[in-house]
Parts: sequence; structure tokens; C-alpha cells
Amino acid sequence: MGKAAVFIIESVKLGEEEKNIREGQIISQILHLGMIEYKYYYVRTKKELVRFVKEFGKSDFKYLHLSCHGGPDCIATTLDPVSFEELRDILRPHIANKRLFVSACYAANDNLAKVVIPSTNCFSIIGFSRSIDFDEAAIMWASFYYLMFKAMSEEGSSKMERAEILRTLRNISRTFGVPVNYFSKSRRSPKGYRLKKIVPPTRKGN
Repeated sequence: MGKAAVFIIESVKLGEEEKNIREGQIISQILHLGMIEYKYYYVRTKKELVRFVKEFGKSDFKYLHLSCHGGPDCIATTLDPVSFEELRDILRPHIANKRLFVSACYAANDNLAKVVIPSTNCFSIIGFSRSIDFDEAAIMWASFYYLMFKAMSEEGSSKMERAEILRTLRNISRTFGVPVNYFSKSRRSPKGYRLKKIVPPTRKGN
């Protein structure tokens, strides 16, 4: 059935490495404080990404978190771009019936869902639908995981349930004013997946 645990793979630009700007590392530290099972790996190349996605598959963890830069049709490691088609091939043997969390600007989009979900049987892809800063992303993802695992513990559940995911994402989106895309596998949709857009309410001035 898999472990309710988070496997984080992170990669940033060279200049960000020098400044030790690592969102995924901060998230892993919060998970550690919350006694939530996790693994954290930093990669610089596509070859290393392949290696550690395989480790994710071996771990039997349910949740893969990718923290990196991205765009409308690719993500990027420190030294290599990775197209969505390449990412699909990397993920395919390891992501079936598991959840993918993407912290990469503009990458959690319909192009990614279309390429990845139908051909890999990935359960869902979740990510912010606009560009956000490292500090903002770290706080929001840490809050999401903390709230999700707290709810799972209280309910005696061994997995993230859709209703609780949506409730938590709405709270995160409303609190931080950030829109979220939640793509999930769907047998009913001709695309093989459906999209739930979570948009924060408009904030009116005083």
C-alpha cells in the first residue's frame, strides 16, 4: 500500500546554491520537527534526478515532492533542462497511484498533467499556478504537509484523502493569496484527468 511519507528531490541554480537558498531543505526540516517521515536529496543533473526518482520507487513512499525551477513545458535541474516528456519517462515506472507535488514556477499546468497522468497512472499532480518566491513556497508547502499529516493522524488514516486535500489547499490558498492547480486521475474524463482550480477570494480594500 505504500508509506504515507514525503520524498523530496530538490535542485536550484548555481547562484542560489552559493547563497544556500533551498526551499526543499527547509520543508524537510519542518517535516523532521513534526516527526513526519521523509527523505531529502539534492541533485544537480538529469542523471542524478533519474537516480533518485528510482530511489523514490524503491522507498515505496506515496508522495514525491519536486522542488526546482520550471516553465510551461519543462522543469530544470542546476545543469540540465528536463522536458515534460523526459520527466514522464523518468517517473513512469515509479509514480503509479502515488501523488506528485511540484514546486516549480508555472510547471504545475495542463501540459504537465496531459503528458504525465494518463501514461504513468499518477494519482494526482498538485502545484501553485503562478510564480512564487522561495520563502513563500517553503512556508506554504510546510503548512500544507503539516496540516495534512495532522488530519491523517486525527482520523487514523494512512493516506491523503481528496476531500481533506481540497480543504487544506483552500485554506492555504486563502491564507497566502496563491492559486493552486490540483490535477487528479479520472476515468470519466476523455483526457484521463480532471483539474480543480483553487483560487483565493478577492481581497477588498478597507
